[in-house]
Amino acid sequence: MSKPLICLIGKSGSGKNYIANKLERKGFTSVKSYTTRPIREDDPNDINTHIFISPDRVVDYKDDIVADTDFNGNYYFATRQQLNNADVYILDKAGLKQLYKNYHDRDILAFYIDCDSSICAERMSKRGDTDEAIMSRLQHDAKAFEGVDELCDFVVVNETQDNANRIVDGIEFVSENYRMRCKK
Repeated sequence: MSKPLICLIGKSGSGKNYIANKLERKGFTSVKSYTTRPIREDDPNDINTHIFISPDRVVDYKDDIVADTDFNGNYYFATRQQLNNADVYILDKAGLKQLYKNYHDRDILAFYIDCDSSICAERMSKRGDTDEAIMSRLQHDAKAFEGVDELCDFVVVNETQDNANRIVDGIEFVSENYRMRCKK
């Protein structure tokens, strides 16, 4: 049986990219989802998390998109081919719902990365987000992620470096020892 697709879901600043990067160093591959948003100039790692395209290019992928979402007028999506060739996918609640509906090539294990909003705000500030952008994102995420824990297989708290390291180890263990998904 193939390994499950590991999905990391969490609010902005919860540490999803950090966890995905640590998993990559352990041999996992991550989806670089497509987006129409501009690159964050103050975040040198941003270029490694997405494939940046112009809005008029989205039509080139429309027949292969299995999960997408819109945030602040920017479109984010992943294709079936990307998911079939990766181990880890970072997405939001809306994207996860679509993924469950549209993607059946292999099992999905969803991890909600929970984090106190004050820690998320501090992390967003360190990556260069403005105070206005941070407040806007925190307000958006409070509503957008309501009930997400009910959609996920695991809820893990990521508020310290030690938490993140244990989450990575746990995901690695679950992925390596995964046999079959229990049907709900």
